[in-house]
Amino acid sequence: MSTRCPLHCDFCYHLGNPPEVITGRIASLKTPHMVRELCRQIAAGNYPAFDDRVGEYFANPHILDNIRVFREYFPDDQIDFTTSGFGLTEDRVAALATLQPVFLQVSLNTADAATRRRIMKDPMPEVAIAAIRHLCDYRVPFSGTIVAWPGLELDDIANTIRYLDAHQAVSIKINLPSYTRFFPISEDFDTFETWSRLTELVRGLRREVATPVTWEPYFFDASPFDAVVVGVVRNSPAARAGLRPGDRLLEIDGETVVFLEQARRLLIRRDLADDRRRLTVDRDGCVVSVDLVEEGGRDHDDYPHKPRGHSAVGRMFGVFLHQGLDLFALGQVRRRLAERPAGRTLLLTSTLLAPQVEALFAMAAPLGPGEVTVSAAPNRYFGGNVMIGDLLVASDIVEAIRLDEAAHGTPDLIVVPGSSFNDGRDLVGAPTSDIVTATSAEVMILSNARILV
Repeated sequence: MSTRCPLHCDFCYHLGNPPEVITGRIASLKTPHMVRELCRQIAAGNYPAFDDRVGEYFANPHILDNIRVFREYFPDDQIDFTTSGFGLTEDRVAALATLQPVFLQVSLNTADAATRRRIMKDPMPEVAIAAIRHLCDYRVPFSGTIVAWPGLELDDIANTIRYLDAHQAVSIKINLPSYTRFFPISEDFDTFETWSRLTELVRGLRREVATPVTWEPYFFDASPFDAVVVGVVRNSPAARAGLRPGDRLLEIDGETVVFLEQARRLLIRRDLADDRRRLTVDRDGCVVSVDLVEEGGRDHDDYPHKPRGHSAVGRMFGVFLHQGLDLFALGQVRRRLAERPAGRTLLLTSTLLAPQVEALFAMAAPLGPGEVTVSAAPNRYFGGNVMIGDLLVASDIVEAIRLDEAAHGTPDLIVVPGSSFNDGRDLVGAPTSDIVTATSAEVMILSNARILV
């Protein structure tokens, strides 16, 4: 439904993408005729090859007509928009309120007009800033994003968090600043010092604001294992029950919570009544039980948690958690080793997660009788200060395997993160077969993406 983004943000990730990364392409103008044709095909059970190029929805003069076309075919489906807020005028927000359910992720970045004009080259910064107020007034749910680029002062970031909180954002995410080796960065910065100052700021503001505030990458300075409540969404069952940030989840509906991602699954599981959960938490050393109850269906209004016209499915009762490591993926490795034991298994992870994954294996029961070696695969291709598994490419993994084999010999089994690949290819189009042919060891690509990112 979008078109080309008219802004030129200092931190735009397109600036750091090499030409061969397909997500760097610019979206073409989408018209109601094009949207109708796509909807016809989907409604008929045919799933066409969508244009995956990224753009700005509200720069498209046809955007409201495009949404109305979509609504003809899919009246109840929630439409999620990621937008800079450009072109999001009050008239458009008012129209969105009649086209629910919709949800907006607004990359506001700053609530100061002069700063937004400087870092985003927005010729009309007041429109996006005012859009936050209009979304609240018209009860259209949204979350806010701040890319904490070095050009933003900590006071500006704090004031923007307060502004989003005052207008009832569902959540606020701080993107810790990152850049690739392709990025024309104008001011260098110490990554860990900068990230640490930002996460310290967020922790302090969590005591002041009602909106859950988190950061990304989630696993920097936060445990990927502990099921600790980061925040609760306004007017949610969690808020009504008195759940608090810092509560550690012990049980959900009588089932013991062992790790974070398990808690997320238990909160959204479908085999129980979808309208209630009982939680047992550790609150400052005291065990407390709370009941979470969703009230009413789509016609019930609990803005911003579940506005009128929205479904409660997948909203986790307003409990906001960091995203955790999906330890269910270890079952894939355990089953493989039970079928064919290996003398040594090399498990690759990202630079960011290597310490946590090593800690996990120190705590967990052995996967099998052999040795498991955890090794980081640095993001050499993208470079810069990138250190996450989602941006690993095949050549990074091949290089990590060769270094490990030179030091320790060829392992029996190599486990590779699946989050780096889509339909068997990485972001630059290289196939997983490049990894398989680079070693004589058996290579296992984990189908679950989240364990190694």
